[in-house]
Amino acid sequence: MKARENMTVIKKNRKVIAVICAWLMAIAIFMVYTADKSYGADILGSIKDGNFRNYIERSFDFDHDGQITQQDVDRVTVMDVDNADIESLEGIEIFANLKELSCRGNHLTELDLKGNTKLEKLNCESNDITLLDLSGNPELTDLNCYGNELSALDVRGNTKLKNLQCGDNSFSTIDLSRNTALESFAYIGGSLEQIDLSHNTELRSLWITAAPLKSLDLSNNDKLEAIVCTWTEIRTLDLRDKPYLQGENVNVSYNEMISLHSDIPHGSEVSAYSERAINVDLPCGETSYDLRKIDPEIMPQYITGVSGGSVEDATVSGIYDGMELTYTYTENGVTLAAGIVFHVENDCPAEPSDETGGDGTGTGSGSVITGQDSGTENMELPDSIVSIEKVPETGDNTVTYAAAIIACIVLGGAATVLIGARKKKGM
Repeated sequence: MKARENMTVIKKNRKVIAVICAWLMAIAIFMVYTADKSYGADILGSIKDGNFRNYIERSFDFDHDGQITQQDVDRVTVMDVDNADIESLEGIEIFANLKELSCRGNHLTELDLKGNTKLEKLNCESNDITLLDLSGNPELTDLNCYGNELSALDVRGNTKLKNLQCGDNSFSTIDLSRNTALESFAYIGGSLEQIDLSHNTELRSLWITAAPLKSLDLSNNDKLEAIVCTWTEIRTLDLRDKPYLQGENVNVSYNEMISLHSDIPHGSEVSAYSERAINVDLPCGETSYDLRKIDPEIMPQYITGVSGGSVEDATVSGIYDGMELTYTYTENGVTLAAGIVFHVENDCPAEPSDETGGDGTGTGSGSVITGQDSGTENMELPDSIVSIEKVPETGDNTVTYAAAIIACIVLGGAATVLIGARKKKGM
């Protein structure tokens, strides 16, 4: 009887234990589920820009449950957030697997992507970026940062970079010495004054337009296939020994160019029209100029239109302000007719003159001061007062200060004499 009662109790306890286990399992599942959602909320908490956050919530809720989880974030490899009125991408480092990012046409002023170490392609064109940190992106192959406010661009750590567009910024030079894999470079509009492409031996496409670039050395770029170089200050360009370069893929128009050296097949197809005048500035008193400073290979026999001067062995003599000449040269089917205009500085600094007397005491003659009611009409002042005004200008302020002190003393003495004379008259 007692054993039967014990069995009944055990059966009841088993049911209770089963119910308790079921509840505990349900609670555990709920906690895991909610914990995962809370973690996702924390991730979005690092996103400061509201528009950027909205984009993430719309685009990366892969299971459509209204939440962004770590699993969602880890799945993101491509992000296209163009023209979304975003001011900051702060927090983007949570997308550790991001490989491609396009954020064109926003209002970004800074872009720090060093936390996105797998990034391969970046297009941040047409923003207001002043600081672009790519120091943590060793896999980057494509970069377009055209149309920003960058005063410097550091891509030295991006050694896999193949395609670079960086025009319409304010930096005047860029270091590409470590980007030996670079195949395409484009700079359209901006402040670029110099560039060294000697280390970029894989370069195939080059486009530089509307920049104050004065020279371009392509002697190491034997794989070049296309070049556009227009509206620059380049005066001579050597495109010889470029076996992959065809005339139809060369445009060097609207430059201050005097000569184009090339052995390009079908050279007549090269676009090299409407050359701008070459302006040469000379210092005051300079009347000669060696045109080989522009192009060491210039040929004097093709210089015409020299008026009032002469040319001998590429040196122009008798130069005056506004003097012009023309250099018409044809090489490999390309004819350039370049006008050269000389500008000579006319305002030469005047030689300092000595206006003191032979004994160094002044002009040697007095000066008269008059006044209607001073009582000292026609009173002659000492010569030293006049000579103070004529102290020659020098770079040493000591002379000026000394002259000012002497003037104060003399004028003070003169004032004392004048006042005394007036009082005496009044008596």
